[in-house]
Amino acid sequence: MKPGAALLAIFFLASNAGCRRASPPVPRERPNVLFVTIDTLRADRLGCYGHAAAVTPALDALAARGVRFATAIAHVPLTGPSHASLLTGRTPLGHGFRDNGGYVLPPQVKTAAEDFGQAGYRTAAFVSAFPLDRRFGFDRGFETYDDHLPKGNDRRRTPYVERLADATTDAAIRWLGAPPAASVSPFFLWVHYYDPHAPYEPPGALAERFRAAPYDGEIAFVDTQLARLLRALSAQGVFALAEDGRYVHTEQSLVLRKDHPDTLHHWVLVYGAHWVWKSLAGMTEAVRTGREAFQAEFGRPLWAYLENEPADQLLFQQGMTEFSRLNAQPLADALDLRDARTVVDVAGGQGSVLRAVLDRNPGVDGVLFENKTVLESLHADPRTAQLAERFRLVAGDALEAVDCPADIYLLGHFLHLFEDDGALRVLTNCAAAAPAGARIIALERVIADGPKDTFGKMLDVMMFCVTQGRERTEDEFRALFERAGLRWAGITPTTCDMSLIEGVVPPAS
Repeated sequence: MKPGAALLAIFFLASNAGCRRASPPVPRERPNVLFVTIDTLRADRLGCYGHAAAVTPALDALAARGVRFATAIAHVPLTGPSHASLLTGRTPLGHGFRDNGGYVLPPQVKTAAEDFGQAGYRTAAFVSAFPLDRRFGFDRGFETYDDHLPKGNDRRRTPYVERLADATTDAAIRWLGAPPAASVSPFFLWVHYYDPHAPYEPPGALAERFRAAPYDGEIAFVDTQLARLLRALSAQGVFALAEDGRYVHTEQSLVLRKDHPDTLHHWVLVYGAHWVWKSLAGMTEAVRTGREAFQAEFGRPLWAYLENEPADQLLFQQGMTEFSRLNAQPLADALDLRDARTVVDVAGGQGSVLRAVLDRNPGVDGVLFENKTVLESLHADPRTAQLAERFRLVAGDALEAVDCPADIYLLGHFLHLFEDDGALRVLTNCAAAAPAGARIIALERVIADGPKDTFGKMLDVMMFCVTQGRERTEDEFRALFERAGLRWAGITPTTCDMSLIEGVVPPAS
């Protein structure tokens, strides 16, 4: 780095999303922190510092809505020592790191990553050049330190091995998309770009465009990488680009905030989880053989995998809870309880649907039938205590038995997890515990025949790969319920994209 040449950007990101109600987001006490450093970047080559020919819209927009320093001077014109100062708050005399190579950050000098880690933050770094290799101590305090650089001298003939900005950005985005071990923890993320460093050879079309000013072309390339994620999201309606160049929230982005009362943050992360996408990668083989892609990839079914992966299991439970909460009220509004006195919510997760049903029907008692692991988290839940006289927790496995006599059995977004034989076992187990006339009601998406309902049909393929489950048409639901010995009672639509699919337990013959 050169004196006066370093631009330091610290972005405070609200990684959580808000949602359907237009209530203001709740301020986070501990924001996520994104720390971006760009090697050998001269301030006088940026639009926000007056360079008319600059192509740096992302950096200019950040400067416009943040704090822009009129003067910023690096302590030393070298990548390693300069970053040592940034990460420790000390000059080279204080941290002892005086040149690229040959020095190691002393263990007694505390780093920003160590401070963030002790404060409960997740920490990760993605660097782009050899002077920041972990061998020099820069990885201290980072749980993830990605210094995976190309082997040997790179094609740009720099003195040090370098990773281009697009590859570094890809790695950082993959980390952001992976479910963390403690999903409630904020993060400190350092992303380092080396591209403006000599020799100046901007990639692709930028080489021709900036033939007379290749240094500016390299800066434009880095700026493009900073803008990639926001631009991609805005194209999908998640965030919007305002006239002043700022990215602002839309209704879609608000539902991603964890601090919004109707958040879908974890539900979205489930769809982007590594175990989902690795399963989808095996789709061709799954279609060819009929075997579950998840088990082929991980050597065991999803449920066995989650039992041994607590972080993924927690993410899955949180995601399903958010999805249930999203649909709970529309389903409760459409549900006709008639003369029912007891409702069992089979595999009802955190009980969002059951609570909505009980709130709407004060004379009805409820049973939440779930596995032991899920129920353990509910005993201390104040919402459970509020309904204690009408709300019982019963541990069990619906694939084995449902030992809860009741008037109504709810199966919320549960049957689609299974192929027909598994779904049939759940229905027959409910019917075996039920008196004649009891109603068994599945809360599921009903996919349409023909070319419509693209999402439902894509979800059907995903369920096949991950759990060997499936989405179903009305005719397929009817055939399934009748195979379970139930009298078909039809389908009731709701104001959400889920429907009530109902069968009635007949009298014993």
